[in-house]
Amino acid sequence: MVTVKQDTTQNCYNRFGADCLVLDRATALKTGDPDGEQHGQSVPSLCKNPFGDNYAGADVKSSGGAGGKAPAGGVVSGYYLEYVDNVSEVVAKSLVPKSTKKEGDNWIEKTCDVGRGYFITAECENGHRFAKELVCNKEWCGKCGEDGSHAHNRRIARWLPKVMELDSLGYWVFTIPEGLRARYRAKKALSELGHRVQELLKSYGYSRGLRRWHWFGEISKLGLRDDPVFHPHLNLITDGRYVHPDTLEAIKRGYEAILGSKVVDVNYRYRRSAAEKWHTLSYVTRATFTSPIWDDEMAHKIRGFRNMVVWGRGEWGGEPAWNLEDLDGKAKSDVDGMDLGAVNSLIENICPDCGKELRWGVALPIALLGMVKKEDLGAGYYRLETRPPLKGLPPAVKDRLYWKEVIKRANLRLDRELAIAEAKAEKEEYQGWWLELLPYVDRLGFINDV
Repeated sequence: MVTVKQDTTQNCYNRFGADCLVLDRATALKTGDPDGEQHGQSVPSLCKNPFGDNYAGADVKSSGGAGGKAPAGGVVSGYYLEYVDNVSEVVAKSLVPKSTKKEGDNWIEKTCDVGRGYFITAECENGHRFAKELVCNKEWCGKCGEDGSHAHNRRIARWLPKVMELDSLGYWVFTIPEGLRARYRAKKALSELGHRVQELLKSYGYSRGLRRWHWFGEISKLGLRDDPVFHPHLNLITDGRYVHPDTLEAIKRGYEAILGSKVVDVNYRYRRSAAEKWHTLSYVTRATFTSPIWDDEMAHKIRGFRNMVVWGRGEWGGEPAWNLEDLDGKAKSDVDGMDLGAVNSLIENICPDCGKELRWGVALPIALLGMVKKEDLGAGYYRLETRPPLKGLPPAVKDRLYWKEVIKRANLRLDRELAIAEAKAEKEEYQGWWLELLPYVDRLGFINDV
């Protein structure tokens, strides 16, 4: 008798090739607001906890830029996703077993290309539901560091509405002379320098813009054999126009005064076509710190650094000067299959279907997302099936009931598949035994006697 092995425990996620994670200490955070204010509540577990009670229960509040900052209490060890993109996001710290290592000693290694995957769901008051894969957003992550990754596309989606307001795009790069770079190996120094450059451009009429640091240069073009050297340079996007050489020289002198250096490098160019603007946006928001071994110390120092800054309050919100339909060539292929308008709405915590505020749930194992019907919106966001609002029940209870039903249906489907597989195995074993016996049966003349 051949039997097909199956999981007879209550660890239901294991049956689908994923770790079964308890949600006992998961914290529901309202996300999408720039400051990441938390509204936590405990949620009952959906299944048995295979790790016992060996769970860390720290909450996380993340703020813009390269990620968030852990609250008092330290960093939880183990594989987990500590940071998400530039808006506030729930992190699955409470789902991760503690490590034997000291807290924080392997933060660099904790990326979303290692260990488990998670996602969170959101729902508006009209029952429109969405899901989002959680990402670590570390530039050296094997997933997040790739061009066109979920993390990269989310940065693009955040800035795209503003860039689309620019009829002509100005692109600036302010570099730091090698002899001065040691001064700018701290978040505060980098932030202050970025702000001073921003104010310098504002004094020349650039009342709105966006800025982001790149940490290393074009490694592939340099053809370096050794690890590249820390080379911070500030990228800024503004309204574009022709800049007279005298004006550009005056801006350079202003930058010299800021740095206290007589030799500085300031580059400027402006873009007119939609494809050029898209390429510049994609280039500025890409990852450059793609290996932590290039500068391990600096990788730790920029932890939690806000690296996506917009200025010009009250200057934004106008009509788009161009749209995605204007793209062609590679730029057009970059956006195929993505609903960047919906993605941006979700980033802003707004339902893209009705404009209502979204409420985000708890972190869940990514295996569950594969059990439901969904529409891929791009950048790791999905539209789920709309369900009628259940009145009179707390949101956490509604989520729990929904996912328990998903697990129940999946278990029934798996039971049927296991029964079919077991029957097939028994049949194949019997057929194999008969085929092995046939030569002897024929030799004894049994077949002729039939």
